Amino acid sequence: MLSAPLSLRNYLEKIDQVFGLQQLKTTEVTHQFTQEYYRETGKYYRWLHSPDGAMHFPLHTNPSRKAHREGLYRHPLSILSFIKKHSIKEVLELGCGQGFNSLFLAEHLPAVRFTAIDLTPANIERAQAKARAKNLVNLEFRQGDFNALPYPDAQFDFIFAIECLCHSQDHSQTLCEIYRLLASRGYLLVYDGYQEKPNEQLDLDWQLANEIFSVAFAVKQFAPWPEWHQIACRIGLEMLEEVDYSQAILPNLQRFQEGGMKVFQYPLLTKLLLQLRLFPTALIKHSIAGIVAPFLMEAGIIGYHKTVMRKVSESH
Repeated sequence: MLSAPLSLRNYLEKIDQVFGLQQLKTTEVTHQFTQEYYRETGKYYRWLHSPDGAMHFPLHTNPSRKAHREGLYRHPLSILSFIKKHSIKEVLELGCGQGFNSLFLAEHLPAVRFTAIDLTPANIERAQAKARAKNLVNLEFRQGDFNALPYPDAQFDFIFAIECLCHSQDHSQTLCEIYRLLASRGYLLVYDGYQEKPNEQLDLDWQLANEIFSVAFAVKQFAPWPEWHQIACRIGLEMLEEVDYSQAILPNLQRFQEGGMKVFQYPLLTKLLLQLRLFPTALIKHSIAGIVAPFLMEAGIIGYHKTVMRKVSESH
């Protein structure tokens, strides 16, 4: 069984003094909870992470601010190359957030039709305003749930999802909906986090850290990597490429951790400032993820993967 380091235990105790670990771990993560999370934290993403509205982890191994910004573009640049290589014409982005990726792609690929959906109305309103300002007639943003989308079968040649499928309440249902929307031989590209080690292999501190990490990111439970892959294959999606990018997001997580540790350095003071409403609760809860994420990734409990799949079966 994997035992948690003393440094993690110390920070779990500090988090407990501020919020109560039992209360955090029993938080029910619903669609409404996820919407509220993004509504409340959207401005902090723009302030602390990306003024351009990116909400995903940058891919880089250099902790500099320049590398951070460049790393945010590695996702859409890889998708841009993929679309060009496969002569794709109809694209759907799931969980588009504030529109960073689809705005970039639509601007660079005017002959391609893009549709982007997100669960959070505030994100869609901001993305739509940016699309209008850029006069992007080949891009439509819509509010919607990726488990039930108002599009006909086989509508899209290509679907991509960057750090959003982790929010699924039912991974099988979500992948079946993606399968339905994909054209025959259509492609799915996903960047996301997964649980790499089962809870049975973890001591109680690791399990607790994993549970509050999920809640802090508005995730019910990160999908076990082998299980997610098996579901996708079972419904008729063939794996074409899989890359483990865990080490490439670790520098950003470690930078995130430094900020989180400062927030909880004096837990009683943090609790008092929260009670006086001098600290934003959403930001402080989000910093919990910053504290525990590098611990979990360095221990191999959570991993970050890019996967490319293709629809190969017409029935499932």
